[in-house]
Amino acid sequence: MDGGGRLGFEDLFNASLDKLHQARQGWDEQVQRLTEMQEPAETMAGQARSASWEGENATVTVPHVFAQAGQFEAALLQATSIRNICRDGYHRLKGYQNRLSELIEEAAAEGVHVDGAGRVDGRLSDLDGETRRIRQERALAVSQSIESVLQSATEADQSVAQALRDAKGTDPNSFNPVEYANLSQAETAYADAQHFIELAERGSDLSDEELRTFDWLAEYYADDPVFAERVTLGLGPEGTLQLWVDLSSGNWHPDSERWQILDGLQANLGNLLGTATRSDSAAMEQWEQEMLELGEQSINGGPYGYQVMSALMRDGEYETEFLLDFGEGLMDFEMEFVAQYGGSDPVLGSAGSPNWRLWNSETRLSFGAPDDFGLDPVVGYLSALSNNPEASTAFFAAPEDFDPSDRKSEINPRLAYLSQERTWWTSSDGFAPDMIGIHPIVGEVLVAATTGVSPDGLDVTGMDEGAIGDFRTVDSARVMDQVMQLYGTLDPELLGNQPEMSSAIGFMAGMYMDDINYAVSGIGEENNPDQADIFATSYGDTLESGRHASIRFLSVIGKDEVAYESATLLQHVYMLGKLDEFPPASQENFLAGSQVLSAGGEVRGILDHARAEQVAADYIEDADAAAAALASAAEWKGAAVGAGVGAGVAFLTAPVTGGLSGLLVPIGADMGGEFLTTFFEGLIDDGSDPDGEAEKAGQISRQEFFQAGETDIATLLDAYTQSAAQYIDGESIVVHRGLVEYSYGKGRESEQDFGYAPH
Repeated sequence: MDGGGRLGFEDLFNASLDKLHQARQGWDEQVQRLTEMQEPAETMAGQARSASWEGENATVTVPHVFAQAGQFEAALLQATSIRNICRDGYHRLKGYQNRLSELIEEAAAEGVHVDGAGRVDGRLSDLDGETRRIRQERALAVSQSIESVLQSATEADQSVAQALRDAKGTDPNSFNPVEYANLSQAETAYADAQHFIELAERGSDLSDEELRTFDWLAEYYADDPVFAERVTLGLGPEGTLQLWVDLSSGNWHPDSERWQILDGLQANLGNLLGTATRSDSAAMEQWEQEMLELGEQSINGGPYGYQVMSALMRDGEYETEFLLDFGEGLMDFEMEFVAQYGGSDPVLGSAGSPNWRLWNSETRLSFGAPDDFGLDPVVGYLSALSNNPEASTAFFAAPEDFDPSDRKSEINPRLAYLSQERTWWTSSDGFAPDMIGIHPIVGEVLVAATTGVSPDGLDVTGMDEGAIGDFRTVDSARVMDQVMQLYGTLDPELLGNQPEMSSAIGFMAGMYMDDINYAVSGIGEENNPDQADIFATSYGDTLESGRHASIRFLSVIGKDEVAYESATLLQHVYMLGKLDEFPPASQENFLAGSQVLSAGGEVRGILDHARAEQVAADYIEDADAAAAALASAAEWKGAAVGAGVGAGVAFLTAPVTGGLSGLLVPIGADMGGEFLTTFFEGLIDDGSDPDGEAEKAGQISRQEFFQAGETDIATLLDAYTQSAAQYIDGESIVVHRGLVEYSYGKGRESEQDFGYAPH
């Protein structure tokens, strides 16, 4: 019915609302069909995630299946919303149509006639004066009642039309996952969007109470794509930046009410803008392009557009192409400035940095930590990247000619710049920087880029919701190859100078334990094709770093206390999962399990030798301190405080730092057999140390430290061969026991031969 104007009497009275009712019934049937299809779609996605895909099936088919399953959910939400709007719209308009009929009947009973065009006739001829006056007043009242009904019906018609447009969405290629339980909810969302824009136009003039309302609206509608796009377009790119600069301008104390509101608003507004960027509408594409053009411009005479937008980007999931374009512009802008105006700050001297001269500003842009003004746009941008693993992987994509077997092969220039060349600082105020080695956000974004998992979702809830799993791809593996090249080959002392990266490096190593074990084992398709699939990965490929590069990388990890602890823990859990994957009920499985134990023993030997060597160097003149450090290193099992099995990964909670709240390691899909179960139950029982054998606080000698490592491998070997005794002949068991027992010592020798001396 909606024609953009006021409904006339004939429009409403003669409207065929049966079509709207039929539409409601049609959408009701569509909702039922989609509901029936949703469960198979979710099952299909679950099976795709748990299956051992290889090649293009792993990198193309699986993501496609996940995307289609997500579209089923969006389609169901959209269909349900349209059904609800049609239902409520029909009842509301039918009510107004019925009211017109009632008014006509009531008027006729009192002698007032309403014709087919809605004209009211009091039929006053032949009436005496008083009766004429009463009839005339009644005719006027009927006319006013009809006008009121038509006005209300017009508003309802426009609301239905607007709600249907909102439910339809602006992206012609995707379903719109907006959720309206009824027409009133859609009307409220529309009105709230208008109110949000009105509040935004007042900026810093808003009272605390009004600002709380503004913040509440941003939080409530953060995931509503219709609301997000409407207000984002309403603000406009420049208006968005000016709004945040306007709100941020003020000397707010961290304990003040205003500060607390702005802290929440920064996150909620960032989430809202991120939702809007995921729209593919032409209007949002134009918004994004204009935002990119504002990056190099000063906003309200203060910070650059890059700084303001990146402060809001710290929270939210932003669209991939927008993120990549934003990052390219930001990095080019900074790197060109540094190249042109490099050197120390003329006022701050050596404490200054070239990028500080570019970004320093008196306007606070972030309201999280009081000692962080939020002036470094690279930090905010990398935060946004870490929330979008796909964009992170693309941002750090390996150069076409990158070859990890070449010790001099160059890595992605952005990775090199951020990790080796860039000067990092925090901004406790707008006048002087506090220099740091590197910001922990670099580790977080590399975790996302190499694993496909956002560090922000590393909790048990994330695993329950399917946000945590084995999402590695060939492209993410190429990023991991570069990380190993950087820290293990190009600059082996880098990690020692960047303690902020320790937990992230240990995390990444753990997530690629299948590849690392495969490389260290020496098993390859060229010389041992029958056993190459023992260490098969979920993404159907493997790291290209090779045996010696992997040993060098492990050597670097072993020398770092935090990275060693994480990597050793994850290596142990990885072995447990592989032994569960190959229970020794057949000769073939027993051979596979033996290879797993041999490779695992060598990896553990490399890590332990590197750690012992570094401890000896660190405490060369203090034997007691060295013995205490070795005892602490032997407590690696105590790092885990909880665990669970998800889709192709084991998830362990641990008191790690750097923004990471958990650790991941690949295991057989949904595998939770005897070895893992025993380990996990130990965590549940006492919170750590499932075997009860790790050294507690105290001191141990270097020899005892290595004996503890050998014992860990021997304990697994004993349990595995004991289970094999009823299936495998004793001679085979003896032979393979010898190979496994030799592996730990081989690992120590490998680290000594191919690793690095302590730093």
